[in-house]
Amino acid sequence: MDTPEELRNTLSLESNLSRIGITSLTFPQIFEKSRIFGLKANRAFIPEQRGRVADALLLMLEVHFDQNPRPDGTPYTDHPLTVADKIMDIMVNPDPELVIAALLHDSVEDQSNKLARKYRGYNADSTLTDEQAALEFIKVHYGARVGRTVAALSNPDFNAQLAILGINENHPDYRIHKNILYAQHVAEISENPDAFLIKLMDFTSNAGDLMKLPDGSQKIKLMRKYGPVVGTMKDGLSRLNLPIKEKAKILLEAKLEDIDNYISQQISAK
Repeated sequence: MDTPEELRNTLSLESNLSRIGITSLTFPQIFEKSRIFGLKANRAFIPEQRGRVADALLLMLEVHFDQNPRPDGTPYTDHPLTVADKIMDIMVNPDPELVIAALLHDSVEDQSNKLARKYRGYNADSTLTDEQAALEFIKVHYGARVGRTVAALSNPDFNAQLAILGINENHPDYRIHKNILYAQHVAEISENPDAFLIKLMDFTSNAGDLMKLPDGSQKIKLMRKYGPVVGTMKDGLSRLNLPIKEKAKILLEAKLEDIDNYISQQISAK
């Protein structure tokens, strides 16, 4: 049974969800998953930490809830919630800053304009790009460590990097070159334990969902993107002293092995 404090926290979260247009009637799936996540966070953290996590949850929902669904058709908000939820589950001692960074790990990459508008609402620095302003907003509200971690997880502008080499989306090898840049970025993340832990949850969620997708060009494209970085994920999990439960590490090793085998078999069959 929920304690009186847990009931108060639940009612507060539901009220705040309603404030941004998310109710059990308007977006029932998002509402329920957010409510369950909020309850879990309330039990994992002390009061002053709960408020920061709840604030990050609401910000994530605000910037992502109208984003296009994921390839498997689920609301986009399911993904950051899943990643943050897994971070709470696997850590020996759940870290609120890493949970916040997990909630916001795609926010700068996908919705920097929304965060930048919030930042410019109280800071008129016109020299910053949307991405820079978005990261400043996160640093101001959640601290330098969260800001650094989200920055490390945000993909750079691969198209701009390729344009320098004279490669655009019409180039026959565009996708190959872009996947190489992605693999290099993941390798850089693997040197940052905070960012890597979140990337590990992000990757196993994304690549682990491949088998749910129908066969087709989108699935092949994603397999060719994720396949080359499975080794980097395995290496980072083995090499880094991550603050996770031993059972979780064993399950992640098995998950990565399953992903590796599935992608290898599917690609070789094409």
